[in-house]
Amino acid sequence: MPWQNGGGTTREFFREPSGELPVEWRLSVAEVTSDGPFSIFPGVDRILVLLAGEGMTLASSEWSVRVDVPLRCVEFPGDLAIEATLVSGATLDLNLMWSRDAWRATSVVRVGPLDMVMGGTGEVHVAYVAEGSVHVDGTLLRRGEAAVWTSAVSLHGDVSIALFTLTPLRDRPPVQPVSSVSA
Repeated sequence: MPWQNGGGTTREFFREPSGELPVEWRLSVAEVTSDGPFSIFPGVDRILVLLAGEGMTLASSEWSVRVDVPLRCVEFPGDLAIEATLVSGATLDLNLMWSRDAWRATSVVRVGPLDMVMGGTGEVHVAYVAEGSVHVDGTLLRRGEAAVWTSAVSLHGDVSIALFTLTPLRDRPPVQPVSSVSA
């Protein structure tokens, strides 16, 4: 899908509510091929995770951050006018975006053997496999695939994975249970 500002494209994995605007939350991967402005999303917070490439510097009149460590989660407000300056060549980035009035998001990246149970009542959990593979309650996710679930699930594998938890700030209709999407 085209970026909001028309400067590139994004491959969307999940969007809640599906196909509707405004977005309550979404997970996507974008290739950034040139310097330029990020799309502005009023009332939205974002987490960006560098998946490939040398990274970039994100800067607004209020702050600046260098995103050049693979799999490090960088959180920032989506309503700032941000300019991206690439370090050296294109990057591939994972993006989680959510409405700050509707959700609170947390993130963690795990690298190596993974054997855990993750989930909770009323929360939405999202995973993206950066390297390796992981079983999510028997569903195998490989590199470049993502899953979303709302109940407790077991995760087992040798993997580099970004895990996100979205906690609703008010009562919400239920999100669909475990599903996965290929890159």
